[in-house]
Amino acid sequence: MNSKIKVLDILEYLDNNKITYEYHGNPNSEVEGYSSLNEYKKGTITWIKEKKYYQKLLQKRTEKIHFSCVITTKEIWQENHLENAIICDNIKYVFFEILRKFFYENDIRPGYGKNTVIGENVKIAENVSVGHNCVIGNGVTIEKGTRIYHNVIIHDNVQIGEDCIIKSGAVIGEEGFGFSENNDKYYHVPHFGRVVIGNRVEIGSNTCIDRGTMGDTVIGDGTKIDNLCQISHNVIIGENVIITCCADICGSTVIEDHVYIAPNASIINQIKIAKNSFVGIGATIMTNTKENMIYSTNPAKLCWERTDNGNVAH
Repeated sequence: MNSKIKVLDILEYLDNNKITYEYHGNPNSEVEGYSSLNEYKKGTITWIKEKKYYQKLLQKRTEKIHFSCVITTKEIWQENHLENAIICDNIKYVFFEILRKFFYENDIRPGYGKNTVIGENVKIAENVSVGHNCVIGNGVTIEKGTRIYHNVIIHDNVQIGEDCIIKSGAVIGEEGFGFSENNDKYYHVPHFGRVVIGNRVEIGSNTCIDRGTMGDTVIGDGTKIDNLCQISHNVIIGENVIITCCADICGSTVIEDHVYIAPNASIINQIKIAKNSFVGIGATIMTNTKENMIYSTNPAKLCWERTDNGNVAH
């Protein structure tokens, strides 16, 4: 990646990706690196989401700030007459997409790292990256553009879609924690199912996703799972779900689209988490949830309704 780029190149990238914006300034201005607004460095690209953050920056500086490129709202640009401003609606998204394109480098490259073991009848598409010390089991399918970091274990017959990210230490397709009891002894239940992962899914470091007992464990398109999470056998997760660190999703749970699960939340087995639900930090869900509702405490109870205009108490 180049350390110095022209704003013109950034604008061309936004155009090619059909991102709507306005630009006010000199497109031949150069950007060398990036910085946060709180620790702004001259000549870098930064972003301003709220007026209060820019006011704090002004209080720390005596001289006028000359931005080489700033991503912000129309209101902030108009009130402060900012130079070289890219005005858009989704500021955070646009800023970090620019950083991803022009400044982000990953040490995982297409191909296979050292000491990685690939099983039989594996189908790996073009432009897939597999890091060091990984194990890819028999019959695994990995679609194009997926990146697998170091020390990842993918068991037999797992299916992984396009443009996924599997971070270091993740284990996908291991047998779940299932036992039957006979004469006061426990016997392990064999698991015959698979794990099926959609497109643009991210799975964090040291997260474990168990395969199904008879059917499959399924992760829908666009879902993001944080570090240190447990996804048990036969869990069905919809599209664009966020599951944050240390969440525990027990067996045969169904999580519908656009659900947010906060850190350390637990969901018992065979529960349905309805579309657009929000599960709070440390909450334990023991009954089915309703759509568009926020659940908190332990055991969890319905607290608010999620709306476009803020949360409404119940």
